[in-house]
Amino acid sequence: CNNEYIKCLIGKEKINRQVISFKENVSSLNITDYYFNVFKIREKLTSMITDAKYDHLSSITGRPIIKEGVNYLTLKKEKRSDIKIEKNSLLVEIDIKSCEPNFLNYVLYENFSNDVYSQFGNKTNASRKDKKIGVISTLYGASKKNVMKRSNLLESDVDEIFDYFKVKLITNSILEEYNTKGYFYNYYGRKLYSANSPLNYWLQSSAADYCHLAFFNFVNRFPCKIKAVIHDAVLIEISKEARKKLSKIKYVIDPLSKIKLPIEVSDITKYI
Repeated sequence: CNNEYIKCLIGKEKINRQVISFKENVSSLNITDYYFNVFKIREKLTSMITDAKYDHLSSITGRPIIKEGVNYLTLKKEKRSDIKIEKNSLLVEIDIKSCEPNFLNYVLYENFSNDVYSQFGNKTNASRKDKKIGVISTLYGASKKNVMKRSNLLESDVDEIFDYFKVKLITNSILEEYNTKGYFYNYYGRKLYSANSPLNYWLQSSAADYCHLAFFNFVNRFPCKIKAVIHDAVLIEISKEARKKLSKIKYVIDPLSKIKLPIEVSDITKYI
């Protein structure tokens, strides 16, 4: 495996040969492989949206931006109901629950949680709000001291979060590769040329690829019309009958990695 930190992302006590094999393959990918396996799918997904032009190259991590048309990424939630749809259709939002922490949780432990924050701080009776702030702050690169300050969690709670997500191990491994090569890979083989916030950049980039792959798989299998991609969510136009079917779907899956994550569905507009 060319990427030693990739091995570190899988808890040694929970090694899965299928995941190892996939990751070893990804570690040797070149830009052409990434283009055909991932980047091309991202462009195919957003090209279905006719009133916005997405750019998948300009950001440091590969999170998309919108360069032309309706900027759905900054559109206020209360304005989403103004999006035009066909008569007798519904506008529905599908969110991946706690996408980034759940993605890393799946990479490390091969499972997802409907509430990934709830498993921390239970010995000290921490509030869910503080648990969520603690996890998000940790994964976005805050120090333990700052996580405690922002979340009001106790030191033992913060230690639990850092240990569970293997923050030190992953960060050091990414930096080692970056300092050697001048770049490091995200989960899918995209090269990242900045390590100012190692785990944060790795996770943002990997989650962005995951979302596009999973949503592309979804919209090609479910009777709907995609209206917008908003990072870890999509807006889709569907019929009343399709809305009933959608209620039974509990997760999306990326066919490339086989990672599946839970979703939350909400109605933007009522049936017209």
